[in-house]
Amino acid sequence: MYNGVAFEQFSGKGKHQTRHSSLADRLAHIDLNFFEQLYTAFLERVNRVYGSKLKKAFGWLHRFDSTMVRVSANLAKIGMEVGAKFRQNDSYWKQIKFTIGLQGLIPTSAQVFHEQIYLSEERALLHAIEQAPIESQDIAVFDMGLKSRKTLQSFTQRGLWFVTRFKGTRYEVVKTHKNIKGRTHGDLKFISDQIVYLYQSGGAPSNKEVEYRLITTECIQGDHAGKTYVFLTNILDLTAFEIADIYLKRWDIELFFRFLKQHVGLQHLIAHNHNAITALFYIRLLSATMLQLFFFLNERRDLGIAQNGVCRPTELGNMGHNGYPKGG
Repeated sequence: MYNGVAFEQFSGKGKHQTRHSSLADRLAHIDLNFFEQLYTAFLERVNRVYGSKLKKAFGWLHRFDSTMVRVSANLAKIGMEVGAKFRQNDSYWKQIKFTIGLQGLIPTSAQVFHEQIYLSEERALLHAIEQAPIESQDIAVFDMGLKSRKTLQSFTQRGLWFVTRFKGTRYEVVKTHKNIKGRTHGDLKFISDQIVYLYQSGGAPSNKEVEYRLITTECIQGDHAGKTYVFLTNILDLTAFEIADIYLKRWDIELFFRFLKQHVGLQHLIAHNHNAITALFYIRLLSATMLQLFFFLNERRDLGIAQNGVCRPTELGNMGHNGYPKGG
């Protein structure tokens, strides 16, 4: 049927022929636009039917992160080399990167990267953030992989609110934002809440055009007791507790990646070229999103994943930001 003239006429596959019933061979030549349009149309329908309900479930939070899936270099001509080559029977592994922007419960931006330049999260996460439908009052949350001073400055200058973690001492304290030393919230003890300038790249003097807020905390119990957590944000009108709670919600995207791998099979690639891998990614992303939506709308907890090993503030409580009502 696949090789027949009738299928060729309406499928858009062109003159490609398959010599056997290999799904991988067909996915390698299938039109990716179909899967992209399928997922986009699905999101539009979900937003139209359930948009208001999903918005209340932290729909104003956009979490961004990446996960890696490895593939044998003997099978794939594409992929990133990560660290020293892992040799096994004269072969080594390459990595494919999947980057997602999660708005509330729904992935609204997704990319597959195999080029070496996207090994850096500075490129991959930035690309995902730029592709995401972030509104003026939404908040972007990401981990320390994206830390370029130039990028953070551009976010602030264009009005994109963000919360991230910060590592290092390359900043200049301007003043104390709030005196919170010694206060506790969940598993965290708060040390300081300051307004700072960040040093520019290359050791240049601090950039005094943009002010940031730096919140320093210490985990006081659990597996990470004694560990310091520093949060960086350009949001000034929320409490330090709320900023910590917002960052805690970033963990949801880690759970979504685990769900993709354990329950939807993302880590099992049945094909090894960019076209087939991307097509499979959209299929699995659509399946996972449907399942997550089903569990949420029906208040099911069948596939709940424990959040072990996380130093937690309390759950994100009632709060308002730039016009959002309390509890909104």
